[in-house]
Amino acid sequence: MHKTIYTISLILAAHLLLLFLPATKANAGNDVTSKVYLFGFAASFNDSTVYITDIQELQDIKLQAKTNFLPNRSHYSYQLADYLKQQGATTPTCITSYSKDRAKLEKKLAKIKKKYSQQKNIIYNIKTISQQEFTYKPADDSHATTYSTPDGKAARKRGNRK
Repeated sequence: MHKTIYTISLILAAHLLLLFLPATKANAGNDVTSKVYLFGFAASFNDSTVYITDIQELQDIKLQAKTNFLPNRSHYSYQLADYLKQQGATTPTCITSYSKDRAKLEKKLAKIKKKYSQQKNIIYNIKTISQQEFTYKPADDSHATTYSTPDGKAARKRGNRK
């Protein structure tokens, strides 16, 4: 009896796998190329300095068609983190926000600036990073990027996380 239930479970799992496998492959090829606006925000738990980049425009960026998700968006945050480490920041935690609509992104940026400039208990030192100081580069989704550690002794790869 247990062998029959096990066999039926395997057959059912195989059918479900075959049912969903074509859908995931079909969605993978439906990327669209678009103009994307993005900005970065970085903070450290060790001090009260926050960094905010200007809104930047990147052309010909691939987004997933259905979700408008930016593949490899962590690469953009790593770019900002590496830049800040070169400037002397020790442990920046970075995020990158993006949108196809510049007005929506400007609203989000204004909300973040307001949040950190009007705190009552903590006074944050807000440093704006201009596009002349730091510029995002399009993330290549076909290759992992090698980043060196601050001491220069070791290197690690950050690629597609699956």
